[in-house]
Amino acid sequence: MMMKQVILIILFGLSLLKGNSQTCTTLGQTPSSAFPVCGIDTFVQRSVPVCGGNNIPTPGCTGLQDLNPYWYRFTCFTAGTLGFLIDPANDADDYDWQIFDITGKNPQNVFTDVSMYVAANWSGASGNTGATPPGTKLTTCGSTGTPYESPFSSMPRLIQGHEYILLISHFSGNDQSGYRLSFGGGTANITDPTEPGLSSARAICDGVKMTVKLSKKMKCNSLNADGSDFTVTPAFAPIIAAEGVNCNSEFDMDSVVLTLASPVPPGNYTITVKNDASGVNLLDNCGRTISLGQNLSVTVFPMIPTPMDSLTKIGCAPDELELVFDKPMFCNTVAADGSDFIVTGPTPVTVASAAGSNCSADGLSSIIKVKLSAPIQTAGNYRITLKRGSDGGT
Repeated sequence: MMMKQVILIILFGLSLLKGNSQTCTTLGQTPSSAFPVCGIDTFVQRSVPVCGGNNIPTPGCTGLQDLNPYWYRFTCFTAGTLGFLIDPANDADDYDWQIFDITGKNPQNVFTDVSMYVAANWSGASGNTGATPPGTKLTTCGSTGTPYESPFSSMPRLIQGHEYILLISHFSGNDQSGYRLSFGGGTANITDPTEPGLSSARAICDGVKMTVKLSKKMKCNSLNADGSDFTVTPAFAPIIAAEGVNCNSEFDMDSVVLTLASPVPPGNYTITVKNDASGVNLLDNCGRTISLGQNLSVTVFPMIPTPMDSLTKIGCAPDELELVFDKPMFCNTVAADGSDFIVTGPTPVTVASAAGSNCSADGLSSIIKVKLSAPIQTAGNYRITLKRGSDGGT
C-alpha cells in the first residue's frame, strides 16, 4: 500500500520533469483570483492547466496539495447546508476538493491558516465527488489504498453573510479534460437576490470618458469592448470603447469606463443601458441582465483649473506633506520626483518625491503626498506652490 500523499508528490515531481511550471498564472487557479459563482448555474471547466503544489492545511490530514487547482468564490445569503457535485469529463480522473471560510481574511491565507477550513474530500476514488445527502463525514483525508473511502462528504453548514472559496484539485488522470460543477441538494442559498442595475456615474473633465458604477459585480466577459451595451445622449459623440475596471486581474467588475469618439461640450447627459446585437447586456454572476431603460444622469463640467484645497495637519519636524485637492486627480500626472511642487520658507526645503495616496482602480486620488529630503526643523511660515514638473505638466 502506498499513501495518496506520497503518490501526490511523485506525480507532481513527474509533471515538473516534463517541463510544467508549478506557478499558476491562469485566472481562477489562485485563491485571490477565484471564479465568482452562484447556486443556479452549472459551471463547465473544459481543461485544467497543470500547476500548483502548495500545501493545504487540513485538520487530521497531512501532505495535501492544490495540484492543478481551480478556485470558486461564493457568499452565503441564507444559512443552511451546501450540496454540490463535481462530475469529471473523464470518469477515470480523480478530483478532490476543500472548502474554506475566507470572511474578513486574505484568500491567500488558505495555505497557512487551518482555522479557515470548512470541509474536504481527498478520497483516491475516481469519478464523481462532492457534498451530498448520503455523505457521512465532513473530512476525508488522502486514501491509503483500495477500497477507497467514499468520495462524497456530508454537506457543510454555511453561515449567512460569510464568504467562502471552494478548491477543486485534479489529483490524477490521463488528461486535463476538466469537469462540471453544479450546486444543489442543500438548504443554504448562495445566489445573490439583488437584481443588477446602475448605481452612479461621473464624467472625466476632458469630456471623453465617463465612468459607470454598477449596483453589484457583473461578469467581465459580458461587457462588449465596443461599448454597445450603453448609449449616451445627447449624442454629440458615439461611444467607441468600454472597459471593465480590474478585468485584467478578476472575472467580475463593479465599474465600467466608457470612451467617446471625441470630447463632448460641457452640459448634462444621460447614460442608458441597451441590449447589444445578441439581445442582452451585462450579466451578473447568475446570468441576470440589467433591465432595459435604466439610466443615469451625468454632468460634464467646463475645463477649469482644480484648486488645491488644503494641507492635512502638520506635525513637529514634518518630512512629508499631505496636499488635499477638492476633486480627484490622476495619479499618473504626479511627477514621481516631486518636481510639480516647491516649498519655500525661512530655511531651504527640498522636495524629494511625490505620489498619489491610495489611488483608486481608475487611477485617481484626492490626496498627494509630497516627501521632503529632510524634516523641517526650523519654526516659521512655509508655502507649498504648484508648478510645472519634469513631466511637462502640473
